Amino acid sequence: MKKFVFSVIFLSFGLSGLAQQNTDLSDNTYNLLQTKDVFFNRKLINPINLTDSNQIFIDFFYHTATVGDIDLNESFFISGETNIPAINSSIGFNIDFTEYGSFLHHNFIASFKHSWDIGNYSKFNIGFNSGLWRYQAKEVYYPSNPLIDVYFEPTNSPILDIGVSYQYKKHKFGLSYINIIDSKFKLSESDYVLRENGFILNYQTKFGLTNRITLIPEILSCFNSTETYGIFTMQIDYSNTIQGQILYNTLDSYGFKFSGIFWKFIKVGYYFNYMHEGFDKIDQNYHGINVGIILK
Repeated sequence: MKKFVFSVIFLSFGLSGLAQQNTDLSDNTYNLLQTKDVFFNRKLINPINLTDSNQIFIDFFYHTATVGDIDLNESFFISGETNIPAINSSIGFNIDFTEYGSFLHHNFIASFKHSWDIGNYSKFNIGFNSGLWRYQAKEVYYPSNPLIDVYFEPTNSPILDIGVSYQYKKHKFGLSYINIIDSKFKLSESDYVLRENGFILNYQTKFGLTNRITLIPEILSCFNSTETYGIFTMQIDYSNTIQGQILYNTLDSYGFKFSGIFWKFIKVGYYFNYMHEGFDKIDQNYHGINVGIILK
């Protein structure tokens, strides 16, 4: 088992080092894997990350990106999930409003996961995300000629993701295919790839340092037709109530997260992400705040 785990780690980061880019991508392209989702909305990475708890989790999240004092984009989402023990399945939803580059995105997603126990130590999961992606180019104004006002009609496109995972004791292997239905926006004879599609491979394990403190390392590798990159995270968890997490992305990005549960039903979290990425290679700072409630 240890040899297999090390082989997965080596393969993931070995391939992630071969990052390539294609002119089809631009600063308007919504990345396959977002840091905010790694930290706070993991079912969008792979629907098998839906909770196994029969509690109801409702989360509110606000995120903004800046270059200096200039706001680049922002997003807000409402998310919920729970487990239904009677059918060994989990369900969830996500409503996302995002400003990214020159476009506005509205996502409405429903998630489902089903699990099968294999013996005493193993579990297999399969999950799906499906919904509607509504996007449009921002309205354009020309200050020199106020009579010119270009408005773009919104476009609707379906969303479909699928994911599987295998869990053996404290080891978890996952594979997802995100944005199966690709879409482009045509403007002035140019095609804009607004959302990457591709595969995400991940491996996660746990190390118990004490009865209350657990280390949770994870490797995620992303593969699509234009680029390959990897993300490494390390989370420390105290009694399932206080978490700290650091992140490194091979596309020259670093981040951290702090979160906690207070009075057993209030969740609060914050994340920061620094990026030296994109086609203009400008330093970008990302901030996000998460507030959630836990219902019995």
